Amino acid sequence: MPQILQSQATDTAVIKSLLEHCYNRTNEASFFEAIQQSDIFIPELSLISSENREIIGYILLSRIGIRTANEILPTLVILPLAVRKDFRGRGVGKLLIDAAIVEARNLGYTSCITLECGDYFRKFGFLPAQDEYGLELYFRINDADFLAFEMTENALYRNSGFLIFPGIFSNIDPLYTT
Repeated sequence: MPQILQSQATDTAVIKSLLEHCYNRTNEASFFEAIQQSDIFIPELSLISSENREIIGYILLSRIGIRTANEILPTLVILPLAVRKDFRGRGVGKLLIDAAIVEARNLGYTSCITLECGDYFRKFGFLPAQDEYGLELYFRINDADFLAFEMTENALYRNSGFLIFPGIFSNIDPLYTT
């Protein structure tokens, strides 16, 4: 059974390699590296899955905001989530998501969103962010991948608004320009 642990600075190179291998591009590794050096990084929400002392999976939840009519509310974005190809289908992703959500709740966060792999995240109770919660993006992505999860009941109720991504996102991928 894999262990879920907080990532350490010594894991950086292996995590970057895992992300590049899983996504077949460098964006996610660049996000990981940039977020790690920013004020939206939450060390407790940077988790690895390890088996036999090898990193087989990784998840990162970072701080973003929801601009409502009256305020900016904190929320989290899951970016990235990766599991080594030879370990997929064994529940590693589920372990990472479950552990990250438990830790996020412990830290006082009440909601999170994802922008990819919608079919996968629906299995864990994520719902369409726009249709269910009235959340909007300043950019276009596939609606099926834009999902939200309430870690606390009614955390997103009456809190519709636009998601605000820090500048480091748009520095890596212009898609995130707000």
